Amino acid sequence: MKKQPTIKEYVLELRNIKSRLLKTEDSVESEAYLKRLTEIVVLLREKDSAQKMRSHIMHYYMNNIGKAELLDYLGEFIKELKKEAESDGENVDEPTLAGMYSEVKDVCVNVLGVFCREAGSACRDIGKTFKEGTPNCVSTIQYLRDTPKRAENVIKEKLRNWLNSDKDA
Repeated sequence: MKKQPTIKEYVLELRNIKSRLLKTEDSVESEAYLKRLTEIVVLLREKDSAQKMRSHIMHYYMNNIGKAELLDYLGEFIKELKKEAESDGENVDEPTLAGMYSEVKDVCVNVLGVFCREAGSACRDIGKTFKEGTPNCVSTIQYLRDTPKRAENVIKEKLRNWLNSDKDA
């Protein structure tokens, strides 16, 4: 018979899922991690924090919240799960180098996630600006290309008018 994982093991796996979701843009890979997240939440259904997380996952799938918000809730879920485990007497992060490493890693993953979201947002804004500005550039380039032809037509018209004015006189 398979042994039920401890809260500590779930917390480590949840941290891994969060860091993977922050890094990936592939929808298939994201869906696999979200499926595992859902499985863990179902397995921990007796915990109050798991019930809240399940609600956030449902809101994500109903497109009421975005991936960034879901990841923020996941971070809160991990913190609450650690607190609940510690209140039950289980030490999730031992006061060792490994425990400190996991705390630092959590902070770095959060910072990296914010950086990635902000950089992605800035790149989308730049791309949008280019797309909006491109038609103006195309029309300006076309206008410049047509300038010699317009100048030639104006000169021909002025010359024709000048020659016709001499016939009248």
